[in-house]
Amino acid sequence: MFRYAAFCFITLLLVVKGFSNDRSPAPPVKIITITVNANGTVYMGTDTIGTDQLATTLHERLWRSYLGNDKMYDSIKIEWSGEVLMGVKGAALDAVQLAQQNTLKDLCLQKYKRLFEAIGSRQQKRIRKQFPVLFQKMQW
Repeated sequence: MFRYAAFCFITLLLVVKGFSNDRSPAPPVKIITITVNANGTVYMGTDTIGTDQLATTLHERLWRSYLGNDKMYDSIKIEWSGEVLMGVKGAALDAVQLAQQNTLKDLCLQKYKRLFEAIGSRQQKRIRKQFPVLFQKMQW
């Protein structure tokens, strides 16, 4: 009986002090949500822009996030509001892809002084794992 009470007491102390076997909770997922209206107006957080400015604004947001804490957003989510024409959808998706490419180029130039295609496969694998948002494929 004494062993059982001692075991319970020690287990309780370990849990209270944070030495439990449970894994720590996953960090919150950071998602950039982009909403595109039928007339081509894009809402990204508190920013309201046109599809022609989407690539530049998204690139700046991803890059500032990296410069701030060496991390980026986890993913990009595009929402369509209303009857968005295929031309507007295509322009928005192309702008997101351009922002991803520009951010990847800047990242590789800063870290390795070379473009992504010129770095080694291990470094490419590391970048793909660390920054999956840069390789995310957008869906219609």
